[in-house]
Amino acid sequence: LLGACSGAGPPESAPAPERFEWAVQHYRAGEYGSAVEGFRSFMVRNPLHENADSAQYLLASSFLEQGKAVQAANEFSQLASTRPGSSLADDAQFGACRAYWEASPGVARTQENTRAAIDACRRLTEFFPESPLISDAEELIQQARDKLAAKQYRIARYYFDEGFYESANIYLETVLSDYPESPVVPEVLATLYRSYTELGFESEAQSVRKRLLSEYSDSPQAQRLEGMSDNGGGG
Repeated sequence: LLGACSGAGPPESAPAPERFEWAVQHYRAGEYGSAVEGFRSFMVRNPLHENADSAQYLLASSFLEQGKAVQAANEFSQLASTRPGSSLADDAQFGACRAYWEASPGVARTQENTRAAIDACRRLTEFFPESPLISDAEELIQQARDKLAAKQYRIARYYFDEGFYESANIYLETVLSDYPESPVVPEVLATLYRSYTELGFESEAQSVRKRLLSEYSDSPQAQRLEGMSDNGGGG
């Protein structure tokens, strides 16, 4: 029966296990559109079946394979939140995290999905603390936080380059307070030093310079500042 089924949907008269297997076969073959239809049909007809959780997980995975990351995240999240006792619940929660991360755009665009990825991963660490996926979730959280820091710095740099130093400082200081572990921090400190100098805030500028030279002495930004005079000379 499975070998004969090549249509758009699963065979209407097949029993539940065969309908599920039909969708699985299409998923394994990379035919994700048919897999989506098959898993959806199975879930509607057999919501209490022992394979219902697997069907929803694979439905979400099918969306992800199609590049429909937000739809995938919604399905993963629903499975994790409505079936927290399922053996697939933590996998689904991490799936939501991963799907939102895949939907996260470049730093030039709004970062709503980046924040959603962080939230989804934090739910994994909070509600499934024994999951073997915790370390993967924490790594993804850090990547997402680094991206948000880069976004804030991009905005700050725009204001700095336009000569709006006080506005730039708001974003630069936000990076330092909210994302102190970000790789962009040395560049933030160097820009903040220059911004304070342009504003004539010498004590603040020297405080930032001292921090950059002491905490990030090996960074290119610190090495550029090292040869400069204490009054900010050298450009």
